[in-house]
Amino acid sequence: MLIGATLLEVIGTVTMKLSEGLQPDDTLGSALLFLFHVLHPACLCLKKRIEISITNAVWPGLGTAVVATIG
Repeated sequence: MLIGATLLEVIGTVTMKLSEGLQPDDTLGSALLFLFHVLHPACLCLKKRIEISITNAVWPGLGTAVVATIG
């Protein structure tokens, strides 16, 4: 679940560029941005057997590393 939440966060962050600053004429990019940024915390809530301190250390670190690698 932690990796799934990280991937959803990365996809949401990448869609920020596609949303073109939340312009009214680009509803698809904006909708995807909000969808992925709502789903990734929900995915984190479903995690089991991982302490919150480890989750809070690994999740942002992985997300930042992947986003920096992509672009």
